[in-house]
Amino acid sequence: MRNIFFATVFLLSLSPLFSQSGRVTFENHTDFFKSLYNLNFKNAGSLLNRMDTGLVEYHFLVANYYWWNYLCDGSAQFKDSISLHLHLSLAKVAHQDSLPQAYYLKLTSYAFLARLSLFDNHYLDALLYANNITDNIEFSLKNADKSPYYKIMAGLYNYAAGYGKHTYWYLYPYFLTIPEGDEKKGLEQLQSLCDNPDFLIQNEANYFLMRIYYEAYSDYQNAAKHCRKILQNNPDNLIYRGLLIYIYTQINRTEEVSKQKQIYFQTLNILKSQLSEQQYHYLQDISNIK
Repeated sequence: MRNIFFATVFLLSLSPLFSQSGRVTFENHTDFFKSLYNLNFKNAGSLLNRMDTGLVEYHFLVANYYWWNYLCDGSAQFKDSISLHLHLSLAKVAHQDSLPQAYYLKLTSYAFLARLSLFDNHYLDALLYANNITDNIEFSLKNADKSPYYKIMAGLYNYAAGYGKHTYWYLYPYFLTIPEGDEKKGLEQLQSLCDNPDFLIQNEANYFLMRIYYEAYSDYQNAAKHCRKILQNNPDNLIYRGLLIYIYTQINRTEEVSKQKQIYFQTLNILKSQLSEQQYHYLQDISNIK
């Protein structure tokens, strides 16, 4: 249901990480991220199995592991596991908004749950999860310049609320009940994070802008630019590669489409040992990637 735009704008990828003390611990999970983003599921799963389950970020990492498996599978078998670990993750970060990474993880967890609800056509549940985002967004709007984790949430919200208000006129009464958005400012905030030294923030900012440009504006040139940026860091990610093929197809870049398809299938064959048989066959059809 495209009308519940908050759930679709807050598209999902990995979340920043933090320890019991709130200190960012990305460096402790570099291998996990590299494996997951490049669809090396066996290695990512092995790293999870050796991880301390008491870490605040643990359940969100597990949810992301199942999410990426789901994207490469197309079946519903992973949904329950994703939902379970997202709820466990939310329980760990309650009342920690002063920690930028915890705050970001909380709102991103709600966005995950909203999108899962949309997949199952549970629109009321999706709206309730999305409302948890709007109910908690003021903090990042006021503190956007204090942390990239606040800024990316503020940017997404500003864009979504600003774009939604003038696009979905029939939801106008709803917009009167939530904080004011600013479409232009939101795009600028996201753009300012595209070269952020934090690997995850940079990846997510470029990913969101890619989806916004081609889904909302049909601006395929800008969409391709941000997709290429993501692939620089994640060259074996077939989801991103498939999206780039789709984008190039829309602007009739036939040579680039051919080149990217060749890379795609070469990568798929390299990854075959890391994928289940169902994932391998699912990814053979590029049209499955959306």
